[in-house]
Amino acid sequence: GCGEGAGVPFLQARGCEDICGVDLIDRHVKTAMERYPDIAEKFSVVSSTQEAFDNRKFDWVVASGTWNVKTSKKYSKIEELLNCVDSISVGIATNFTTNTIFDDDAHDFCLHIVTKLFADKFKQWKVDHTYFDHDFSIWGMNPK
Repeated sequence: GCGEGAGVPFLQARGCEDICGVDLIDRHVKTAMERYPDIAEKFSVVSSTQEAFDNRKFDWVVASGTWNVKTSKKYSKIEELLNCVDSISVGIATNFTTNTIFDDDAHDFCLHIVTKLFADKFKQWKVDHTYFDHDFSIWGMNPK
């Protein structure tokens, strides 16, 4: 979930040397490529969460945006992300929405359910409030 690449400056400022971005939404990837032409070849459109991890290893995955989003006939599901933890050496940081209007495109998340999913997959996890009243961020970490 790289979106339009908004996280790139944040990651670069923290010394991340090899940043790549994937998203299910074509226009998001196109915008990211335009904003960051020096790493444009590192952005790609994928058709599933699993495809984003095929034959790749990551230290960290920073996934922004709402999970369980339907775009055309593509779905992004948190369970799919957590099933790929073997491809992640340190951890995941991502955010969720807890009280959006339920419709066919977005789902609410229960903090306790998401926390249990992360606790089942990671040695350490942390939940934090994020920038909107109805959002929360969670980190799952497997320290070396």
